[in-house]
This record gives sequence, structure tokens and C-alpha cells, in this order.
Amino acid sequence: MDQSLGILPVAKRDFFSLFWDGWVNTFIKTRVLKSFSATGLSPPNANIILKRFAYNHSDHNSSSLDDSDNSLSNWIKIQRRLRAVTTSSDDRKTQALKQAIHHLVVENELLNHQNDGLQRALGIKQKRKKPGKPVEFEKEDWHHGGAVWYSPHRVERHRGYIQAEEAKKQQEIDDKASRAQIRKANKALKDRLLQENRQVRAAKLQRMKENRLKNLAKRRAAAAKKQHQPKPKPKPKPASKHKPRPKPVAGRNGGGNDGGGADASLPPPPSTSRSGRTINTPGIYR
Repeated sequence: MDQSLGILPVAKRDFFSLFWDGWVNTFIKTRVLKSFSATGLSPPNANIILKRFAYNHSDHNSSSLDDSDNSLSNWIKIQRRLRAVTTSSDDRKTQALKQAIHHLVVENELLNHQNDGLQRALGIKQKRKKPGKPVEFEKEDWHHGGAVWYSPHRVERHRGYIQAEEAKKQQEIDDKASRAQIRKANKALKDRLLQENRQVRAAKLQRMKENRLKNLAKRRAAAAKKQHQPKPKPKPKPASKHKPRPKPVAGRNGGGNDGGGADASLPPPPSTSRSGRTINTPGIYR
């Protein structure tokens, strides 16, 4: 597999070479004999195993004690201390004390085990909240049975693709957020301009209303002032001078007025009045 540089697919026969190399390098004669002597199989020696469970009184008499002995997690050390303190192990009180301590130790172990299990379950639950995404490789057309070798380089390359896609999605989210902020800012600016225009229009209407009120007050003041002033006396009209009407001239036949001659002898009516205004003669009299 190393010689092919990961190009060729891995078959079942390749696993035997890997296993055989590990077997040959591990199970050698010196290591096997050393393991037999450490367990007391060859040469037979049972004391090797019993020494691990032997009690050393010098450790008990020593003044330096481990702090872990004071806990209820080690029943063997507690039992040894109990034997060292009590004079008779067959006493009923001693047996009752031993059973009570053993009950407390077992209960403590069960509670610790339950606590550890709950903590591990909580950790697993926290991890499952964010499930990992599998690496999706592109489908290729293989002509040798469909076996695919996922080399570290290929896995790293696809992880780079995934990171690029995630970065692209994050960039789209950021762009969308920035566009939303721009729209929000534009809307705020538009609302502010509308508010300013409303204020300007309201101020203009207020000024116009004040001007109308001022003009109305001026007109009312002028009307009141004019009402209190005395009216001027009209000038007397000059006496009109009546011209004597010409007497009608009798006709040749002697009786009655001659209409044609009388009209011809009358002067034309005046075009202006006594006060100087122009008189418009009605059409029926023209």
C-alpha cells in the first residue's frame, strides 16, 4: 500500500501483510518468556501474584498516610484499618460496624458510578446537538467494481471544498444582513425626510394662517375706524338754469304743430350731466 502511494484500491490480501508484520514484531520469544515469568507460569511461582495482594504493616505504622485512605472508595484499605483498630474480629459490634461500613462503601460506589454515567450521557447529548456533517465526495465513474480509496489528500481536498461552501454561505448571510441594514437605514432616512417635510409644511401653513388673521384684524380695525368717523356733508348742487322752452311755430295752414318742423328746431340733448358724468342715451330715444 505504501509502495503504490495510495493510488491502487486496497483488497483483502493487503490486510494480512499488515497483520503479519505486527504479529511477528510483537510475539517474539523474549517477550513471551518475560510474560510467562511475570505471571508465574514458567517457572511456576504463585507468590508472584500473591505479593500484589500482600499487606505491608510498615505502611500502616508509618505516620505519612495517603489522603485517599480517608475516602469510602477503597474498601480494602478501610477493612485493613478496621482490623488494625479492633482487637477481636469475631465480636458482634465489630461485625455490625464492618457491615455498615461495607454498605456505605458499596452505596458510594454505586452513586459514583451512576453520577459518572449521567455525566457521560449529558456530554453525549450535548455533542449530538451539533451533529457532524459527513464528507460528501463527488461520484466518479469507476470501472473496477466501484471500490474507492479515500486518501488523506483527497479527504483534505474535499474538506477544503466544504469549508469553501460554508464560507460562501456565510458570506451570503452577511451580504443579506448588510443589505437589510442598508434598507433599514434608507427607510429611516426617508422617514426622517418625510417628517421634516411635514414640519416645514405645517410651519408654512401656520405662517399663512397667522398672516390671514393679521390681515383680517387690519381690515376689521379699518372698518371700525371708518365707522366711528363722521360722514362728510354732501355739497349743495348748483341751481339749475331752466331755459325757456321754445314756443311751437304754427304752420302755414295755421292750425296745430308741425312735427317735422318742431323736431328740427329743438336743440340736441346734452351729452353730460350737471356733475360731469357722461349720459348714455337709451337706444329707444336715439
